[in-house]
Amino acid sequence: MESQTVIRCKACDLNQFLTRSELCRRCRQPLLAKPVVVEEPRPVAALPPLPDRPAIDMGRAVWLLRSALGLSQRQMARKMGIARTYISKLEGNRCMPSTMQVSRLAGTLGVSEYCLVTLATLHQRNTIN
Repeated sequence: MESQTVIRCKACDLNQFLTRSELCRRCRQPLLAKPVVVEEPRPVAALPPLPDRPAIDMGRAVWLLRSALGLSQRQMARKMGIARTYISKLEGNRCMPSTMQVSRLAGTLGVSEYCLVTLATLHQRNTIN
């Protein structure tokens, strides 16, 4: 009597005899690990340095404009239809708004997107210098 090798498929955990095709009977994944050929890394050309981009303090800009309008975080959140905690995170610079949110913020605060982003950028530059 011939002995057969029992093997467990790593993909589906099925215990089975080793088949001639060396594929799992259930999921058709290889049962035996094939040797991995590792290629030598190719040298990468040095990337040019990135231009200095101004940092943005969106939180301070939102806070300044919201305070100037006399809105609380809750009132502003209701106007925008979002959670108050999102406004808190924005003003604390714990998140960065998407372009869609910048547009909605600017509309709620009564300024253009350009004005809002410029205010955030200028304020950060003045804080650093």
